[in-house]
Amino acid sequence: MKQVFVILVLISTALLSNAQNEKLKLDIKQGIGSRVAYEDAKSKLKTAEKLYNKNQTAAFLEALPIYIELHERYPEKVGFAYKTGVCYLETYDKKAALPYLEYALKHDEKITDYLSWNLGRAAHFNHQFDDAISYFEDFKTYLQSEKASVKKVDQKIKDAKYAKTLVQSPVNVKISVPEAINSEYSDYCPLIVTDGSRMYFTSRSPVNNPPRIDPNDGLPFENIYTTEKKAKKWSKSENLGAPINNEFHNATVGLSPDGQSMIVYSQKDLFIATKEGDKWDLPKPFPPQINSADNESSASLSFNQKELFFIRGKEPGNPDSNADILVSEFENGQWSEPKKIPSTINTDKDEDGVFIHPDGKTLYFSSKGHQGMGGFDVFKSVREKDGNWSEPVNLGYPINTAADDLYFVMSADKNSAYYSSYREEGKGMLDIVFLDFKIETDSLIAQDTITIKPEKQEASLTLIKGIITDAKTKDYLAADIHIFDNMTGDSIISISSNSADGSYLIPLPAGVNYAMQVKKDGYVFHSENFNLPDTAQYHEEIINIALQPIQTDVKVVLRNIFFDLDKSELRPESYAELDRLKELLNENPDIRIEISGHTDTQGKYEYNKSLSLRRASAVRNYLIENGIAKTRIESRGASWDEPIADNETKDERQLNRRVEFKIID
Repeated sequence: MKQVFVILVLISTALLSNAQNEKLKLDIKQGIGSRVAYEDAKSKLKTAEKLYNKNQTAAFLEALPIYIELHERYPEKVGFAYKTGVCYLETYDKKAALPYLEYALKHDEKITDYLSWNLGRAAHFNHQFDDAISYFEDFKTYLQSEKASVKKVDQKIKDAKYAKTLVQSPVNVKISVPEAINSEYSDYCPLIVTDGSRMYFTSRSPVNNPPRIDPNDGLPFENIYTTEKKAKKWSKSENLGAPINNEFHNATVGLSPDGQSMIVYSQKDLFIATKEGDKWDLPKPFPPQINSADNESSASLSFNQKELFFIRGKEPGNPDSNADILVSEFENGQWSEPKKIPSTINTDKDEDGVFIHPDGKTLYFSSKGHQGMGGFDVFKSVREKDGNWSEPVNLGYPINTAADDLYFVMSADKNSAYYSSYREEGKGMLDIVFLDFKIETDSLIAQDTITIKPEKQEASLTLIKGIITDAKTKDYLAADIHIFDNMTGDSIISISSNSADGSYLIPLPAGVNYAMQVKKDGYVFHSENFNLPDTAQYHEEIINIALQPIQTDVKVVLRNIFFDLDKSELRPESYAELDRLKELLNENPDIRIEISGHTDTQGKYEYNKSLSLRRASAVRNYLIENGIAKTRIESRGASWDEPIADNETKDERQLNRRVEFKIID
């Protein structure tokens, strides 16, 4: 994963080495300064040349300060300026290459045939697109008959032209670089819990003393960090330590919506760790159908954790590798054989940084194959009702730049996002960038002087969260939470609340009538209903649940029992709830229950008494028909005698119109 950020935007096999076997005049002749200075410069030059010719990021990083020093000491040696520029291009601060390469052009425009190529790259990174196009056109005259190379230069020209159009029409977003998260090293791949309360991310900050250094790029090994949002600000990040981090590279790639499961990248494979209370367990590898002989470098779990979108095929350091987005479904307790997302999304070049939004239909990813500004750009595609994916849309400038922009994660309400990018206002190398789409007034893009106007972002999603406790002791409980589709009876989500604090968090995409049931051995189940039409927009509901121990006189409202107006026939969407009640009775064969029907104060009392009894009897009859002994169930109609809310408003009356059961023995 780390090699994603070693951007080798090169032309062909002939141009793969930036050292390019260029015979530049870099000899230093004695006569300027003392002999000691001469010998020192000669030794440093020998070291720098040896590093430069390795054509590795770590070597370019090490050679860079030497070339800068030599350029300052011997400005007449134009080759030092040129190689300083190339070193910048092949490391992180790519924009810094331009003045050195322009110096070389001014003083010796024929220093190398590759000068125009590297000037084009540097101008492109600086968003000087007209200059970049001109330099690339010049370089094409050098290539002459090398058709494959000309084609790739033409693509760079196309990227620059497209980038120019995006910059002229910036998207409505405010950009900032959170100081508490980022370091002077590369920080990337942010993962956020769906309610935005916590973030996990990868950093190349040194951990050990001395730090473990990767010989390929000269940076400390990857480690996973976390930070918590307090009073709308991120706290100082902390290294997660063992068992998440170990002696290998460890990187964040995916997080379950509730933050209780994390997907980790290590040793070219994907691992999953589960949070037990306030501790993470040892990450376990995904099965062979997910982890292959190829490299799996990014992943994202769907809102119900039944789909895994992931990247396969990314070859570190190989700009011509073809990484694609695959998806696997969790069926019958195991992951299915993955399939590639259609060619609408996958291209013949790399895709990376995949993220499926909690709305269950919006896919964000980075790609080199779709038309972008250069390198990886962030795109989005929407899954239609027929299962097909829409044509990917470039998220535009200033979200995307001429450099690599990766690992985009959108908040549940779609008002903000985080991703990884190189920014001048950043703290160094790759930074985690915050995007604010909810702009109340006209504001300025951080790195430009373009006034932008707010644009409404909408998410058809309801976020349910809360804490589960014991109704008697108030202790936190690790309870099983099941979400069903009331219309089909299908299981949608099955998770557990956290054992340390009883917390749970569930995103529910709009367009479904959901039943929520909370169960734990020794307790009566609790139910909720969320009927979310297609038009429902984002909102959050906090529902704290106190589970009642199984004992006499405990009452439970059945919130997913449905009747037509003025009718007592059960609607089909009631069956899932009734089956859960049947399970409770089967699991506890010694208890007896009373089913009671209740109404609001509208209508006549006696009529409501009869209607409420008929509805309670319908529930009793269903249970009997499905194997529960009739001696274990009683029914009665309460009319409006036992309200649980006032009858002044529509919502209050709705609460009073209910069916509930009580344990009587």
